[in-house]
Amino acid sequence: MKKSLFPLFLLLTLLTSCGSADLVENIFTTHPWHLMEYYYTPDWNGSQSNPVPFEGDYVTGFDLHTIYFNDNGQCTIYFPNHCVVTGTWFADGSTREMHFSSLRFTQGSAAALDVYSQKMFARLQTVGWYRGDSNVLALFDDDRHNFMQFENAEIIH
Repeated sequence: MKKSLFPLFLLLTLLTSCGSADLVENIFTTHPWHLMEYYYTPDWNGSQSNPVPFEGDYVTGFDLHTIYFNDNGQCTIYFPNHCVVTGTWFADGSTREMHFSSLRFTQGSAAALDVYSQKMFARLQTVGWYRGDSNVLALFDDDRHNFMQFENAEIIH
């Protein structure tokens, strides 16, 4: 009798362990993400966060400050002044670790970015963690205190 229960126990263990990890593809790749705001939080697990005031002139618009994550690990980021950055991304649904790499300009240059876009580009290079779902996505730096909040661009459009 013990042998016949083991496969059932193994199946139940596998099914319940799968539910604890995020489905990375469903979060990142199903639609574009639009940058909404920069935030600071004292506790990455908490719900209290404060917008970080931003000084300076910058350009806004629906198609600007937008990230497209592809399911092949590639990403494309659109900035004002016809600047486009491509690179690779990785996210782990179990740990919520997240990184960008090989970010490079395929159109325009860093010199053409406004200060708001320069801040976004710099922060993308320090992303270490994510939190979110298919509607709202927060990309955190390594210390998990500063983050950029993105919203599903299909919802806000």
